[in-house]
Amino acid sequence: MAQAHAFFRLQIREWIAAADSPNERTRLVHGLETTLFSLLQLVVIDLSTTDDATVIFETLNARGTPLRESDLIKNYVLQGATAAGQSADALHDEQWARLEDDWWREDVRQGRLYRPRLDTFLGHWLVMRTASEVQAQNLFDRFRKYVQDGEQEVAGVVADVVNVGTSYRMLESPAADKDLERFLYRWKVIDAGVATPVLLWLYSQPGITPETRVRAWTAIESFLVRRMVCRLTTKDYNRVFIDLVGRLKDDPTLENDAIVAYLASQEADARQWPDDRQLQTAFTELPLYRLLTLGRLRMVLEAIEESLRTPYTESTEVPKKLTIEHILPRAWTTHWAPPAGDDAQEATSQRSRLLHSIGNLTLITGKLNTSESNGPWEKKRVTLDQHSILHLNKQLLTEYGGQDWDEASIRARGIDLAQRASRIWPSASAMSAKG
Repeated sequence: MAQAHAFFRLQIREWIAAADSPNERTRLVHGLETTLFSLLQLVVIDLSTTDDATVIFETLNARGTPLRESDLIKNYVLQGATAAGQSADALHDEQWARLEDDWWREDVRQGRLYRPRLDTFLGHWLVMRTASEVQAQNLFDRFRKYVQDGEQEVAGVVADVVNVGTSYRMLESPAADKDLERFLYRWKVIDAGVATPVLLWLYSQPGITPETRVRAWTAIESFLVRRMVCRLTTKDYNRVFIDLVGRLKDDPTLENDAIVAYLASQEADARQWPDDRQLQTAFTELPLYRLLTLGRLRMVLEAIEESLRTPYTESTEVPKKLTIEHILPRAWTTHWAPPAGDDAQEATSQRSRLLHSIGNLTLITGKLNTSESNGPWEKKRVTLDQHSILHLNKQLLTEYGGQDWDEASIRARGIDLAQRASRIWPSASAMSAKG
């Protein structure tokens, strides 16, 4: 109390001293006096030894400004510990306090909204444990029901939350695991947060081997990337991964390849794992430059570039600040011959469709992109040969550098890239066969 008094005394003195004139200082003093003695209201609740402070806290909160759902959950577990004859202080200091640093309080995006990271995590944890949907606004009620309906004491539930929280934190910032880091980068670019409960299971469930985890996340990544490239709906993803969590309860250590088996068994259009034929069709016919965000399209090209590198390459790391370049430029009429064909209008329309397909796209630096502009193929291939060290461009020049770049070249390269992508992201049949 003495420190608090000294703090406010200093703040008030500095605030008044900063006024421009004696009259202004007098006005500030009178205003502060009026506020403290007439406008400030305090509520004081005296508790007896039989009163439960946590119950009163929850009751008051229901009638005032809502607290975070995680605040209500914290209060509930401390209340539960006291009711069970355990030390609430010990439960807090030894367990819950590990969820209270600034990292957990930081607001993160979930869908269209921003929520504290701890609240977001608790929602994913509940989905993982209940295999059912959990609405953000009902987080506290669902947590309380989970504890009341379960067989664990509240201390055991808190210990589980903290343990899984360690896995959640690792998924945000993996340490010294390049394969996991690559997967998490692609997963976040796809923005498939609904898969988080499954990933938490993979990294918090004992008995799952590292090799099994890699196979599981490869299946998840392939499922998501193939559907993204083939432009299939995401509307049922929430249900897909909730159902998958339910399956994991029957095969907790993935001995029977539960994740691959489940995703491969989905036949509905909203859940289908696209095959190689569908992937090739998307690569050769869809204008992916217009249909995907630049970040997602860049991620696909980065993955192909990375797959072309070997242990003998100077670096296996692919720069993340490259830009997407159209080989046949969008403004092609300046330096490029009209498309061949008897029907000029149809040929031009066909070129326009292929223009934005992935077979006509590559990665280069921003400066090189600017210098390339709408230049002819003869100039572009020389510039790429002189300045680009990407294997994606080396392969482009090796396979197509000695010929005209036209519709046939774009289709052929689209097929080449689709075949490469099918090895990066195996089909359901390919993964099932390996299993």
